[in-house]
Amino acid sequence: MKFNFSSTAVDFHDNIVTEFDSKYSKSKSFRQRFQVWDSLFKKYLDANMSVLDLGCGTGVFSFLVAKISSKIVGIDGSEKMISYCKQLAKTNKLENVEFQVMEIPSDLEKISSKFNIIYSSSVFEYLDNLEITLSECNKLLKDDGFLIVSVPNSDSIFRKVEKVAFKLFKFPNYYSFVKHTFNYDEFKRKFKDSGFELVEIEYYGNTGMILLLARLFFNFRFTNNLMVGVFKKC
Repeated sequence: MKFNFSSTAVDFHDNIVTEFDSKYSKSKSFRQRFQVWDSLFKKYLDANMSVLDLGCGTGVFSFLVAKISSKIVGIDGSEKMISYCKQLAKTNKLENVEFQVMEIPSDLEKISSKFNIIYSSSVFEYLDNLEITLSECNKLLKDDGFLIVSVPNSDSIFRKVEKVAFKLFKFPNYYSFVKHTFNYDEFKRKFKDSGFELVEIEYYGNTGMILLLARLFFNFRFTNNLMVGVFKKC
């Protein structure tokens, strides 16, 4: 897949909206990701909950949540992504989903509702100011709410190789927009400093045969390139 150069992560994803849905969402790695998130949604969501999807993309998870919860709001900085989501919602006659073009975190203060669950899949690594984002999430969550976030796992062999490859060859392209990666301790500490207590963490995203073989010798913390944390508002 070829990507055009973009000045921001939003521009980058604007340029690949159709490829993002037709290829990325059907890939083997995404199926694994989907299973992990589906399991978490079934564990933490119920029919009476209102949910906010931060950086909803093409709405894959928003539409999944819509099957469980009474209200799901998806926001994204990409107008093309939101337009795509709205069309899908209209086509499928879904009335409990709402999509809005919003920048994260600058537009979060415009949201007046509070939510039981806020989640974000592979978005936080692109954000300029995590502290402001986490502070706004804390304000938007109800007192017993949960924040569920996935980020790149910097402990993984894949992420270490990826970092070196980008320094040497400027590849993969998307890495130029990545501002944050975390190991377990950094992930837990960063969110705790913003008023969130880690409840559980899942690792996923083993990439390629070499990493699959590496799992025979290394802990999964070093062989899975993504982790998703469930945090409770303190």
